[in-house]
Amino acid sequence: MNRKIANIIRLVNEKFEYDIQCYEEYHYEMKFGEGKVFIDFEITSDVIRYEISFLFGIINHEKQIDVDCVLEMLKENTNTFQKTSAYLSAVDKEGSIYLLLNSYHQYLAKWDDIDIAEMLGLQLLDIKLAFINWDYPDTVYCFKPE
Repeated sequence: MNRKIANIIRLVNEKFEYDIQCYEEYHYEMKFGEGKVFIDFEITSDVIRYEISFLFGIINHEKQIDVDCVLEMLKENTNTFQKTSAYLSAVDKEGSIYLLLNSYHQYLAKWDDIDIAEMLGLQLLDIKLAFINWDYPDTVYCFKPE
């Protein structure tokens, strides 16, 4: 199954001109401007499941956190963030609060690698496009996209 995943990533890199790299078995990452995208695969005998996590920003502690800004972000998160089939999350790491956009996807392992790669590439493109036109709240420092 590891070969299948490696082939899917190779196909995505070729078609979409990404530079997704393996950093551990079934775990991949790529730079996304100043941010980073993590793709983690879970494999069963007949299902490929993967999570896309896009590290896109950090809470700006230099500015007072405005509750209205947080509520506006949560409103964007209703059902799906910016129509990406993903949701916002926050991770507290070493005193900083990092912001991520996460999504989960499942495919049957018997499906063609080209079809799965096409969908993965489009999901990554959706995430990228969501941040091009998003009006960032003042309390969030968003990493610059490409």
